[in-house]
Amino acid sequence: MHFLRFSRSALPLPRVLGAGALSLSVLLAACGGGGGGADKPAPTPVTPSASYASGTIDGFGSILVNGVRYDERQARITDGDGVLLASDALKLGMAVHVTADPVTTGSDGVARAMARQILVRSDLEGPLSAVVGDRLTVLGQTVIVDAATVFEDGRAAALQVGRVLEVHGLRDAQGRILASRIEIEDDADEPWRLRAPVDAVDMSRRTLRIGEAVVNWSGVQVAAALAAGDVVSLRLARQPDAAGLWVATALSVQRPTLPEQAGVEADVTGHITRMDSPTRFVVDGLSVDAGSATRLPAGLAVGDLVEVEGMFQDGVLRASEVERKLRLDSDDGFEIEGRITAVDSLAGIFELRGVRVDYRNARFEDGSAAQIAVGRVVEVKGRLSVDGAMVVATEVEFD
Repeated sequence: MHFLRFSRSALPLPRVLGAGALSLSVLLAACGGGGGGADKPAPTPVTPSASYASGTIDGFGSILVNGVRYDERQARITDGDGVLLASDALKLGMAVHVTADPVTTGSDGVARAMARQILVRSDLEGPLSAVVGDRLTVLGQTVIVDAATVFEDGRAAALQVGRVLEVHGLRDAQGRILASRIEIEDDADEPWRLRAPVDAVDMSRRTLRIGEAVVNWSGVQVAAALAAGDVVSLRLARQPDAAGLWVATALSVQRPTLPEQAGVEADVTGHITRMDSPTRFVVDGLSVDAGSATRLPAGLAVGDLVEVEGMFQDGVLRASEVERKLRLDSDDGFEIEGRITAVDSLAGIFELRGVRVDYRNARFEDGSAAQIAVGRVVEVKGRLSVDGAMVVATEVEFD
């Protein structure tokens, strides 16, 4: 089974801890599905000193990101403001950046690593102003929802104009957010939040444009001149100014600071935003050199969604493999392992790791539906429900 791998806002990495401790602050992005290409000589192997992954949470047991199980029990988990989070704050579909020990594959064929830091970052939080088909408008940003979008409170509840939504997702080449998770927020006093590349800047008027949002940042201090393409993190007043512009109450520029030490293995997914040559391109602000890649699809172009695996070296991701990806694959799904905490046998639903699971049509291994009970440890494989609010199990295995 393949698992959903679509996420990614361009965000800085936290500090890597462990062997060869290393400071990472990389603007990256992530997402997931298949590609091919000609074989090339393999690059000289380098023993990894640490690992990094950006993507969405596709499962629990340990958290599952880009097909790797990261044990989060010893990790420092923070949000975009540096606030410490408990592990139960991690939810399906959240966009995360994980720094970890090197990834190893056990005799069972499962790739694992011990996570050291997990950074949870959403793209925006603000009021829903329009819904047209599968496209939403939030703070002047276009958000695309589909069958892969997790809705914490269900699709119908979230897609009501005026709702305050927090959106996790991946920005495409046009700046649209492909939503991996949407939550309804009710923090009456919190500012709106927006994190994105800047489309245009007027330094004389101290305004900037991101999508359809024009922001007045005259009331905040910025250390350096802003320019189109800079990735900024904004806090916005809930009410616009007299000219109808959004008002920034805080603004920070997130410039890429790439690893100085070789040997950090990476799995980065995102859209190609610039092509310098068939083997040199930029994925969401990160320079990629695929000249030695053993797998490289032909005809890559700006806008393609790709997954790049390789090593950081001299400020560049030296790719060992590049795959062209699809937003959704026919085999995509979620995998959750844990102890059942609640059961509604009449509805055929149980809960584990904060996820509601519909088990009515599941195939059972080492047990039966009659044995579903609070306290039982199970592993679930399944797909997202139509309303995006729960997982519909295709398989339930008792531990």
